[in-house]
Amino acid sequence: LKAKGAAAASEEEEQKKEFDQQQLEAHVFQRLSSMAGRRGERRRQRVFSFFLDLISEEAVPNGIERYLPWIVAPLHRAVEEQDRREREARQSPHHKRLQPRDGATAALAHDVLRRLEDLLGPDLVAKAVASVATTLKQRRNDRRQKRAVDAV
Repeated sequence: LKAKGAAAASEEEEQKKEFDQQQLEAHVFQRLSSMAGRRGERRRQRVFSFFLDLISEEAVPNGIERYLPWIVAPLHRAVEEQDRREREARQSPHHKRLQPRDGATAALAHDVLRRLEDLLGPDLVAKAVASVATTLKQRRNDRRQKRAVDAV
């Protein structure tokens, strides 16, 4: 009877430890995603390099699919910003602020996305990118509606 109780307790502790590990991993990926926001190209490049190193290693974390939205969100943002900059620079070539940057961050983001596709498959990555894009579009629409309501 004591052996069953001890086994159940150790199993319970192991499940709690695994749950704590998952919470820690989720927190790290959320934090990295936040750090890769609009706070500077160098910081964003470092986070993308970390993602690239993480998925290039032999020991890729189990269940990385779970954290894919947090990985893909800043990558998508960097690619979209570069595309927007290039489009605006073509439309207004005399405006200095709109001149395209070197594109190193966007190139690094493309590389990470390509490696993710190789690792997890293009369908899963495409679904994650579409999910992130849909979420961003929904947030923008919500903000617009809120501003319209506040203006009235």
